[in-house]
Amino acid sequence: ICLILTGGTICTQPSPYGWVPTKNQLLSRCLAVNSRFNDPIVRAVSPIPTVVDERGVLRPGDATFVLPSERGEPRIRYTAFEFHELLESSAVDSSHWNALASCVIANYPSFTGFVVLHGTDTLAYTASALSFLLHPLSKPVVLTGSQLSIFAEPTDAWDNILGALHAASAGSGAQLEVSIYFHQALHRGNRSTKIHASEFAAFASPNTNEQEVRPHWLCPDSSNTSGHQRSSIKPFKSLVLLHSPDAAVLRIYPGISSQVISAILSFRNLKGLVLETFGAGHMPASPLILSVLRSAIKERNLIVVNVSQCLTGTVMGHYAPAKALEEVGVLSGFDMTTESAYTKLLWVLAQPD
Repeated sequence: ICLILTGGTICTQPSPYGWVPTKNQLLSRCLAVNSRFNDPIVRAVSPIPTVVDERGVLRPGDATFVLPSERGEPRIRYTAFEFHELLESSAVDSSHWNALASCVIANYPSFTGFVVLHGTDTLAYTASALSFLLHPLSKPVVLTGSQLSIFAEPTDAWDNILGALHAASAGSGAQLEVSIYFHQALHRGNRSTKIHASEFAAFASPNTNEQEVRPHWLCPDSSNTSGHQRSSIKPFKSLVLLHSPDAAVLRIYPGISSQVISAILSFRNLKGLVLETFGAGHMPASPLILSVLRSAIKERNLIVVNVSQCLTGTVMGHYAPAKALEEVGVLSGFDMTTESAYTKLLWVLAQPD
């Protein structure tokens, strides 16, 4: 397994400016000295495999560890490395998604699965973006993080890292897609959203059936824990580069004016907009608002997508406001999350003409 530490709360420590991501600490002070993550019987793993980092540089990994064996199952070996600059989750943008996708692709032949440690605030955005960038995917890519630092007590960091490692190494029982492992549950990456600011059960997949995850050695159908068959690996399609300024998200509120919508749509180089609307896809549909949307869609070829502010359900029902949006060219996002709609819109806009 390749474990990539990008930053986030999970690796933060106190500073005069608050808790900040800290380099060269999580691996050496936490994982290396914890027997749950580094089996003392097989600690001397040499040489450390090489990795291609987020800058495209081939170098040795920062560390290689082996999990202890459970019930005689094969041990999980994982090589870890940190980004040169650990990120605050709120600072993540499309350039980081592009770098992370390139990193997974470059290391793809050398590992059977990937775990990405990431801040929770934008975790669902990153998972959604990777699900579109990494296609077709024949190995699991599992993202996780924590609500509290691994240096805090109590913390959810230890269990989330361990669960993600098992989810990424479950052989034929693994989900061969981009997933989020958090608080004993595995969520499809592009169907997930963060639902709580501080509780450990921070993520949900509102419009899908969540999969409760147990350690793979307790699953009767996970017979192939030694890795994925190389014959199943398919070549990636050419990686397109996402560009955050291409699209925006506008949350509709009572009394929103046509001037506000026009101001957003007039941003230079804007090519697409996600509208977060009420209920089943409704928003004020005055003639002025509809005219502004129609002009942007028909004359400037902007793509406008309608998603609901609600956690569950779908948009574009049978009521007049939703029908009016549909008639001026607004597309239904059906039951997509905002995170998925925004990143997929960026991916669509990045496709070659």
